[in-house]
Amino acid sequence: MVPFLTSSRSRIIEVNEIELDTEAQVVTRALAQYQDAGEVPDRVRDVLPVHEGLVAREGEELLSVNEGVEIDRESVRRRFETLADAGLVNIDRDGIESPYPANPWVACLSDAGEEWVQENWDRLGADKGSIGSRVADNSARITKVESRMDGVSDSMASMPDADAITGRVDDLENETDATLETFEDKIRENTDAIESVEDRVDDLETKMDAMMAALESTNLDVEAFIDAEGGSE
Repeated sequence: MVPFLTSSRSRIIEVNEIELDTEAQVVTRALAQYQDAGEVPDRVRDVLPVHEGLVAREGEELLSVNEGVEIDRESVRRRFETLADAGLVNIDRDGIESPYPANPWVACLSDAGEEWVQENWDRLGADKGSIGSRVADNSARITKVESRMDGVSDSMASMPDADAITGRVDDLENETDATLETFEDKIRENTDAIESVEDRVDDLETKMDAMMAALESTNLDVEAFIDAEGGSE
């Protein structure tokens, strides 16, 4: 448990005992170790963790949580700069920014706090290394996905587009229609030729029948003539 200061319009309202949430960072977790004075910027946020000597300021008036704590402004400034160098707080020209709930803490490192940062710096660095490794892994995965996308793009580029495929189908249909029309013309020509041949054959048969009939008639007359002549003898 760490005491939190609830404030409104830069005035201290009350100090409540509330449990740290998961948003609290390493400095908040170390607040119980800090024994020195702290300072809150002019724009006091909704909820800020407080500790022995942590004060809120309204104008030039210091509203101290713990009475009788002496504030060494230069020491406070140096310690906040130490936090800023560690990437734990952001200091701008208007003061120290720590909006709640994104960064629900503002703290000033005491000597013990500085030692704590030094002791934990390797661990923080290891965490950063782990994050860097994960970023590198993700970067490699992204590169692999990009490569696969390039392959897909190349495959798509080599594929004929819809218009080309449609054009090929149109050409086949036109060629098929032309071939069918030619085939039908040939069938008609052959049919006409066959009919003409049949007509001519019919004519030949008719002529042959007439010739045979004439020949038969002639043969009968000759036989009759011979019979008549023989009989006369």
